[in-house]
Amino acid sequence: MMFSRGFEEDTYSKIFAALKHPVRRKILRILNESPCTYTRLLNSLGIETGFLNYHLENLNELVTKDESGKYILSAFGNAALTLVAGVEYPSKRKPRRVFGKVNSYLVVFLVISLILSNAFLFYVYQEEYKAKTNAFGEVLILNRGFLSNSINVINSSITDSRFSQDELIILYDHMIQLSRQYKVIESLDYAHKAQWSQIEDAFDALMEFSEDLLQKIMRLKSEKNQSSIYLNYAQCQYLEKIKSELRDIGAYSMPPQITLGSNPSVPIDENDMTNAVNVSIKLQENIISLRSLLDL
Repeated sequence: MMFSRGFEEDTYSKIFAALKHPVRRKILRILNESPCTYTRLLNSLGIETGFLNYHLENLNELVTKDESGKYILSAFGNAALTLVAGVEYPSKRKPRRVFGKVNSYLVVFLVISLILSNAFLFYVYQEEYKAKTNAFGEVLILNRGFLSNSINVINSSITDSRFSQDELIILYDHMIQLSRQYKVIESLDYAHKAQWSQIEDAFDALMEFSEDLLQKIMRLKSEKNQSSIYLNYAQCQYLEKIKSELRDIGAYSMPPQITLGSNPSVPIDENDMTNAVNVSIKLQENIISLRSLLDL
């Protein structure tokens, strides 16, 4: 049975685009076993709501809902899953001797199938690499913004020689965002997971510091109607060190030349990552010292 060329190309285009990410292929396998609610998919995949919504949008041609509102495979979804199963889990057959004339058409079909399978795997790999590199670059750019704003808040506190409640709320919020994003970075750049984890620990320490300081200000506000904590010279000096170390971590771990798009690139320098880790350790030490000076 022959299909029109336009329909066939459109069908394969939709399937290939949807299958370029391993999470979407996993969603198809889960739905092949049984219909699923949104919550069950979220728990089975172990990802955040935003990521699940993104992948479901990319599966809009392959996934639909039944009358009860559960997600199920569409006709395209079943076809896509069959294609994935054929490529990733080819059936194993025992070789047998064929007597008589070999069907030349069968040989040609098998050769073409092998070529298409390899081409499909290469396409999936390339698209997955591009998606992962783009996501990695986007998160680093986002982190650069949070880090820059955090440095500005700390610089303002140094200039005024005090921590205000409003500034600490902003700093605390930025540290929460940075901590979350570094968990994503660790999953995207597994080769440097240990280094990213150490840097994340430093930001977590600063997040806990800002949270404890914020709670202290709130107690002072309740007891003495005081919404700021004033800093002496020694405390400002440690805060200056923390600001400098945050700037260095950003310079070492966030490459300025990040390229996004069809040919993405996020160059990570090994020496820079080592320097970023060393600075993050110093940052944690200075946070501990400042805690002591502030009686936290």
